[in-house]
Amino acid sequence: MIGESTTHTPDTNAEAPARRARGVALPGQRRPWNHWLIGFCAAALLLNALIGQDGYFETRRLARQVREEQETLDRQRARNRALQALGQSLASDPAAIEDAARRQLGLVKEGEVLFIITDTPAAKPLQPAPGTPTPPPPAAPPARPR
Repeated sequence: MIGESTTHTPDTNAEAPARRARGVALPGQRRPWNHWLIGFCAAALLLNALIGQDGYFETRRLARQVREEQETLDRQRARNRALQALGQSLASDPAAIEDAARRQLGLVKEGEVLFIITDTPAAKPLQPAPGTPTPPPPAAPPARPR
Protein backbone atom coordinates (compact mmCIF):
# COMPACT_ATOMS: atom_id res chain seq x y z
CA MET A 1 0.00 0.00 0.00
CA ILE A 2 2.38 2.68 1.13
CA GLY A 3 5.14 3.03 -1.31
CA GLU A 4 3.37 0.98 -3.91
CA SER A 5 2.92 2.72 -7.18
CA THR A 6 -0.26 2.21 -8.96
CA THR A 7 -0.33 2.42 -12.62
CA HIS A 8 -3.41 3.43 -14.41
CA THR A 9 -4.26 1.60 -17.49
CA PRO A 10 -6.52 3.45 -19.86
CA ASP A 11 -9.83 1.88 -20.66
CA THR A 12 -10.24 0.35 -23.98
CA ASN A 13 -13.01 1.54 -26.19
CA ALA A 14 -14.85 -1.70 -25.65
CA GLU A 15 -15.21 -1.12 -21.90
CA ALA A 16 -16.37 2.53 -22.19
CA PRO A 17 -20.06 1.83 -23.05
CA ALA A 18 -20.30 -0.68 -20.20
CA ARG A 19 -18.82 1.79 -17.71
CA ARG A 20 -21.12 4.58 -18.89
CA ALA A 21 -24.12 2.27 -18.50
CA ARG A 22 -23.13 1.54 -14.91
CA GLY A 23 -22.75 5.30 -14.20
CA VAL A 24 -18.99 5.18 -13.79
CA ALA A 25 -17.24 8.11 -15.44
CA LEU A 26 -14.41 7.53 -17.77
CA PRO A 27 -11.10 9.12 -16.83
CA GLY A 28 -11.11 12.81 -17.78
CA GLN A 29 -14.91 12.98 -17.94
CA ARG A 30 -17.04 14.96 -15.51
CA ARG A 31 -20.45 13.99 -14.47
CA PRO A 32 -22.86 16.67 -15.67
CA TRP A 33 -25.38 16.04 -12.89
CA ASN A 34 -22.80 17.26 -10.35
CA HIS A 35 -22.86 20.67 -11.99
CA TRP A 36 -26.66 20.73 -12.01
CA LEU A 37 -26.75 19.74 -8.35
CA ILE A 38 -24.26 22.44 -7.35
CA GLY A 39 -26.13 25.02 -9.46
CA PHE A 40 -29.47 24.04 -7.94
CA CYS A 41 -28.08 24.29 -4.39
CA ALA A 42 -26.54 27.69 -5.12
CA ALA A 43 -29.82 28.94 -6.61
CA ALA A 44 -31.77 27.66 -3.60
CA LEU A 45 -29.38 29.38 -1.19
CA LEU A 46 -29.55 32.63 -3.16
CA LEU A 47 -33.34 32.49 -3.28
CA ASN A 48 -33.50 31.85 0.46
CA ALA A 49 -31.12 34.74 1.10
CA LEU A 50 -33.36 37.08 -0.91
CA ILE A 51 -36.91 36.06 -0.02
CA GLY A 52 -36.55 33.65 2.88
CA GLN A 53 -37.80 34.20 6.41
CA ASP A 54 -34.76 36.27 7.36
CA GLY A 55 -33.90 37.25 3.80
CA TYR A 56 -32.89 40.58 2.34
CA PHE A 57 -36.39 41.79 1.44
CA GLU A 58 -37.86 40.78 4.81
CA THR A 59 -35.01 42.54 6.60
CA ARG A 60 -35.63 45.72 4.57
CA ARG A 61 -39.37 45.58 5.34
CA LEU A 62 -38.70 45.14 9.05
CA ALA A 63 -36.17 48.00 9.07
CA ARG A 64 -38.75 50.29 7.43
CA GLN A 65 -41.36 49.20 9.98
CA VAL A 66 -38.95 49.87 12.86
CA ARG A 67 -38.24 53.35 11.44
CA GLU A 68 -41.98 54.13 11.18
CA GLU A 69 -42.64 52.89 14.70
CA GLN A 70 -39.72 54.96 16.02
CA GLU A 71 -41.19 58.08 14.38
CA THR A 72 -44.58 57.32 15.96
CA LEU A 73 -42.93 56.85 19.33
CA ASP A 74 -41.06 60.15 19.00
CA ARG A 75 -44.32 61.98 18.18
CA GLN A 76 -46.06 60.40 21.17
CA ARG A 77 -43.19 61.33 23.49
CA ALA A 78 -43.33 64.95 22.27
CA ARG A 79 -47.09 65.01 22.83
CA ASN A 80 -46.62 63.56 26.33
CA ARG A 81 -44.06 66.27 27.17
CA ALA A 82 -46.47 68.98 25.97
CA LEU A 83 -49.33 67.51 28.01
CA GLN A 84 -47.14 67.24 31.10
CA ALA A 85 -46.13 70.88 30.73
CA LEU A 86 -49.79 71.87 30.33
CA GLY A 87 -50.73 69.84 33.41
CA GLN A 88 -48.02 71.50 35.47
CA SER A 89 -49.07 74.97 34.34
CA LEU A 90 -52.73 74.23 35.12
CA ALA A 91 -51.74 72.98 38.56
CA SER A 92 -49.74 76.08 39.44
CA ASP A 93 -50.78 79.06 37.26
CA PRO A 94 -54.21 80.65 37.80
CA ALA A 95 -53.97 82.53 34.49
CA ALA A 96 -53.53 79.22 32.66
CA ILE A 97 -56.60 77.83 34.41
CA GLU A 98 -58.63 80.89 33.38
CA ASP A 99 -57.40 80.68 29.79
CA ALA A 100 -58.29 76.97 29.56
CA ALA A 101 -61.75 77.62 31.04
CA ARG A 102 -62.39 80.40 28.53
CA ARG A 103 -61.18 78.46 25.49
CA GLN A 104 -62.42 74.95 26.19
CA LEU A 105 -65.52 75.51 28.29
CA GLY A 106 -66.67 78.86 26.89
CA LEU A 107 -66.81 80.43 30.36
CA VAL A 108 -66.93 84.19 30.85
CA LYS A 109 -66.33 86.44 33.83
CA GLU A 110 -69.20 88.13 35.56
CA GLY A 111 -70.15 91.28 33.66
CA GLU A 112 -68.64 90.15 30.34
CA VAL A 113 -70.71 89.57 27.24
CA LEU A 114 -69.90 86.64 24.98
CA PHE A 115 -70.34 87.05 21.25
CA ILE A 116 -70.24 83.93 19.09
CA ILE A 117 -69.60 84.70 15.45
CA THR A 118 -70.03 81.91 12.93
CA ASP A 119 -69.50 81.87 9.21
CA THR A 120 -72.66 80.81 7.38
CA PRO A 121 -73.16 80.82 3.65
CA ALA A 122 -75.53 83.43 2.24
CA ALA A 123 -79.09 82.17 1.82
CA LYS A 124 -80.09 81.46 -1.77
CA PRO A 125 -83.33 82.99 -3.01
CA LEU A 126 -86.12 80.49 -3.42
CA GLN A 127 -86.64 79.19 -6.94
CA PRO A 128 -90.11 78.41 -8.27
CA ALA A 129 -90.94 74.79 -8.86
CA PRO A 130 -90.41 73.59 -12.44
CA GLY A 131 -93.49 74.08 -14.62
CA THR A 132 -95.00 76.92 -12.61
CA PRO A 133 -95.35 80.30 -14.29
CA THR A 134 -92.97 82.93 -13.06
CA PRO A 135 -94.69 85.91 -11.48
CA PRO A 136 -94.29 89.27 -13.20
CA PRO A 137 -91.73 91.62 -11.69
CA PRO A 138 -93.18 94.09 -9.20
CA ALA A 139 -94.45 97.35 -10.69
CA ALA A 140 -92.41 100.46 -10.16
CA PRO A 141 -93.84 102.77 -7.50
CA PRO A 142 -95.70 105.77 -8.86
CA ALA A 143 -93.67 108.93 -9.18
CA ARG A 144 -94.34 111.62 -6.62
CA PRO A 145 -95.21 115.05 -7.84
CA ARG A 146 -92.93 117.80 -6.73
